[in-house]
Amino acid sequence: MRYFILHFISCCIDEDQLNAREWLLYGRSPIDLLRLKWDACYVLRRSDIDNAKDLVEILHLYPIFKDPKAAFLIELDFEKMFPGTTSNFYTWFPMLHQKLNNLIKSAVSKDKAYQPLYEAYQKATDGQRKDYYLCMLLPVIIQTNYRVKGSWKPSVKETQDSFILEVQTPGDIEVKIEQRLKSLKEKFGETSLQSQIVAVGTDESLRAALVIFGGAEYAAENIVHAVCMCMHITYVLNLQYAPDCKPLWLFIQSYLFKIPASIVELPKSTRDMLKAIDN
Repeated sequence: MRYFILHFISCCIDEDQLNAREWLLYGRSPIDLLRLKWDACYVLRRSDIDNAKDLVEILHLYPIFKDPKAAFLIELDFEKMFPGTTSNFYTWFPMLHQKLNNLIKSAVSKDKAYQPLYEAYQKATDGQRKDYYLCMLLPVIIQTNYRVKGSWKPSVKETQDSFILEVQTPGDIEVKIEQRLKSLKEKFGETSLQSQIVAVGTDESLRAALVIFGGAEYAAENIVHAVCMCMHITYVLNLQYAPDCKPLWLFIQSYLFKIPASIVELPKSTRDMLKAIDN
């Protein structure tokens, strides 16, 4: 079967696609030509990514992914792979505020450590600030019974850092990333960092939301856009969810994007949340 699939792909790849990939090594403008060349080698690009041994090889073939303005190209590929699902995400995310409030309130009543965060969420009047607090509260209710390796169960704080890494200034990003890589290595061995959301600023002044991967850095409009962008990058570049945040990302995939996951793939904490949210 694999032979026939590879043969089919090879038949679909012609000289025009190879030339388009070559142009993309250095070509960045005009934008209309960029999109034309990008679309022209879509089949070849999917084959390259699927067969690459790691992210380093992908970025070598397509250095344009490291361009700070390339996020829209990843979104184009994601929409071809999963038509309409980005629209699903932006439609369903605002509904989480109402649907999850009682679940969050109940969880916080049992763990007072997150009461200040919940109170800040309740008092927030700015929509983007409220979205940010909601994202930071999601690990409180989704990660409750998830064990990653042996008996190790990620704490809420570990899951929060995995989902959204908070830093005070841009200069803190490298240090925080190194700390996170060290933590992953200690728990999982040679585990590379997947796409990572980074929030720059303080509780009072969130100045930027970024998504970083493989040395690339994309600026997001806000934290919701960063979550959406992170999902795009994960699927388009064939990455994996961070192991200490997998239940949360599978919830986002299944409930917000409406991209199905197999029952075997879904951890119990994700299945429990999918059941609870609509009850």
